[in-house]
Amino acid sequence: MMKDTLNLDTYTFNEKIFEWAKRFSFTIDGDYLVVNKDTVSDFMNALDEQFAIWEKMEEERSGKI
Repeated sequence: MMKDTLNLDTYTFNEKIFEWAKRFSFTIDGDYLVVNKDTVSDFMNALDEQFAIWEKMEEERSGKI
């Protein structure tokens, strides 16, 4: 569900989710991402930064920049 929400292909999602799990001390339990309450704000900020990067890349690809 998170992969679809983030609109990522499977390879990119798997790469990112394991990177984020390690970076923010999350665990993955089957289909669930178990967040660490002490680092969840940092994770949300990282998501915002990543969205900005993806958005810029998409704009560059579409010729908007």
